[in-house]
Amino acid sequence: MNSSLDPLQILSDTNTYPFIPQTLIQYAQNCFIEDVKNRFSNALSTKPVVTVKALNNMFKRASNVTGLTPDNLLNATGFHPKDLNPQRIDSAFAEIRAISFLANEGFQDIQPLYGRNHKEADFVARHGAYLFAIEVADSVFDATKRVTPDDLVNWAIGRAQNDKKLQQIERTKKSYKCNKGVFLFAVDTESPTIWLTRPDFLEVVKRVWRELGSGCDLHIGCFTGRVTLGNIPDDVMFPEAGEQLLSCIWKKLRVFFGLDI
Repeated sequence: MNSSLDPLQILSDTNTYPFIPQTLIQYAQNCFIEDVKNRFSNALSTKPVVTVKALNNMFKRASNVTGLTPDNLLNATGFHPKDLNPQRIDSAFAEIRAISFLANEGFQDIQPLYGRNHKEADFVARHGAYLFAIEVADSVFDATKRVTPDDLVNWAIGRAQNDKKLQQIERTKKSYKCNKGVFLFAVDTESPTIWLTRPDFLEVVKRVWRELGSGCDLHIGCFTGRVTLGNIPDDVMFPEAGEQLLSCIWKKLRVFFGLDI
C-alpha cells in the first residue's frame, strides 16, 4: 500500500474532510486492527480518497439538513465503533443517506429519534401540514440475493411485516402524534440491480404499497442515490408525500378494481 495514500490518515484529515465523524474514524481503526473485511473497509482500502470524499459529502448534507453534528447523526443510528458486524455499518449509512432523500422529497424538520428504541421508527419529519413517522430498511447488505424487481418487492414486504417495521411506524405515530408513515428502503446499485431503472424502482414501491394495504396514510420510498441518463434520480416515493387525499383514494379504487396505478 502506498503510504502517501494511507486510508486512516486520509479519513482522519479533518482539515480536508471536516464532516467525517470521529466515531467513524474509531470504527475504521478497529476494522484495520481486527482485519475486518466489509464494504466500508474494502472501499476505504482500495479507493481511499474517493470513499472519504463521498462520506464527507454525505455527512455534510445530512448535517446541514438536520443541524446536527456528524457524530450526533451517526450516534443517533445506534452505531457503535466496536460493533464490527458488517450489516450494522451499512444500516447506519442507509439512515444517513435517507436524510438527503427526505430533504429532496420536500420533507422538513427531519429529526432522528435518539436512544434507538427499536419499538419506534428512525425519524419524524414534516411535509406540509402533515407529520410523518419514518422507518428505514437497508437492502445493501447481502444484496446479491435481490436482483430483480420481484426480489426487491418480496424482500421489502418481508421486512415490513416480519421485522415489524409497520408496527414501529404505528407506535411512533401514536407517540409523536404523526398523521402518516413512510417505509423507506435503501438499494444497492453497485452490481445486482445496476440495470434497473427509475421506472423499475417506481413499480417496486407501487407493488409494495398495494401489498401492504394501499393505505393513504402510508407511503413507500426507495432510494439509490444514483442519477441515470437524463440526469434523473432513481429515488422514488409512492404515493408522493404531498399528494392530496382524493388523489390517493382514487388510486385505492383503481387497486380495488385491479386497474393500473
